[in-house]
Amino acid sequence: MSAMREPSGETGAGDHPNLAVVTQAGKLLASGFREPDEGLFADDFVFHYFNSRLPELAGDYQGLEGMRDFFARLHQLSEGTFHVRPVSLTPFGDELVAAFVTNTLTLGGTELELDALVLWRVYDGQIHEVWDVPAVNSSPARRESRSGGPTTSGPGARQ
Repeated sequence: MSAMREPSGETGAGDHPNLAVVTQAGKLLASGFREPDEGLFADDFVFHYFNSRLPELAGDYQGLEGMRDFFARLHQLSEGTFHVRPVSLTPFGDELVAAFVTNTLTLGGTELELDALVLWRVYDGQIHEVWDVPAVNSSPARRESRSGGPTTSGPGARQ
């Protein structure tokens, strides 16, 4: 697990106001958008996603509705198995927050675990842009072994 980096300046990472904004967005995502906070996202909000292994999801999603559509499509592709485990949340400067997460999901019968870096651009108390960058070349696929237990394979497999 990565240690959190303290931002430069007088404000400690735990006190940075953008951390609360991103944390609130994480709660919204975890709830499946059941309790939307329309004021959390700016009118010009864009969610960017690129993953060469999931080209059907790649693209720019406009507004909160666009992000809802992305996660609905991901939910459908993964048959409801997509989950995010936050690892670290670090502010950089006055408007950037980097979130390191581990995602798990099942695609085509293969259980996957992949790391991702999610970069949030936040200012004036609202989220204006998000870049979701998954680690597609080093994330292991976990498959059911013959004994029924999970096994890990692939480059960068965790033991």
